[in-house]
Amino acid sequence: MSEVETEEPQVENEVEQEDEQQDEVMPNYVENFVDNVIDGNNSTAREDFDNAIAFKVTQTLDASKQQIASDIFNQETQDDSTQEDDESST
Repeated sequence: MSEVETEEPQVENEVEQEDEQQDEVMPNYVENFVDNVIDGNNSTAREDFDNAIAFKVTQTLDASKQQIASDIFNQETQDDSTQEDDESST
C-alpha cells in the first residue's frame, strides 16, 4: 500500500512538470494574430487564430487524457485494496 501512496505524488508532479513545459513552449499565436489584424494581414491572422485554437484544443485534450488515465489508475488501485480487504475478512 505504501507503494501506491508514493507513486501518486510522482504522477501528479510529472503532470505539473509537463504543464509547465507546455506553457513555456506555447507560441505567441494570439499576439501574432492581433499584430496581423492591426497590420491588415488577414490571411496570416486567420492562420494564427487557427493555430492558437488548435494549440489550446490539443492542450485541453492532453490534460483530459491524463486526468482520465489517472482516474482509471486510482480506481483500479482502490478496487484492488477493497478486494484484498474482503478476502482477508473471510
